[in-house]
Amino acid sequence: MKIMEDIAKSGIELAIRVKETFRINVKHPLRKKSKEGWNKFGRYRYLIESLFGNVKQKLGSHFRVKNQEIAEKMGLAVFAIYNMYLLVIFFFFITALFLIIFHLFLFLIA
Repeated sequence: MKIMEDIAKSGIELAIRVKETFRINVKHPLRKKSKEGWNKFGRYRYLIESLFGNVKQKLGSHFRVKNQEIAEKMGLAVFAIYNMYLLVIFFFFITALFLIIFHLFLFLIA
């Protein structure tokens, strides 16, 4: 409960999954708030975790550096590079789709 109190004091909305069974309901007000937050935001958890999982699979899960500050900067750089990679893939897909539609249009006109 101390962790939930600290999170609530810092102004962050609680969204921690709370165990609830058929016979035992949530009674503490912080746990009730946390359950409501989980019902509201919990469904987005897999999206965030899949994003970081994809980045770790594509670019590695750890960096061999001695300083934590350098590791943080390297992590941000890798994340930026991954986002640029996704943009290139997206624009390539859009361009290819446009060319296919354009050629089909020319084929239908001729």
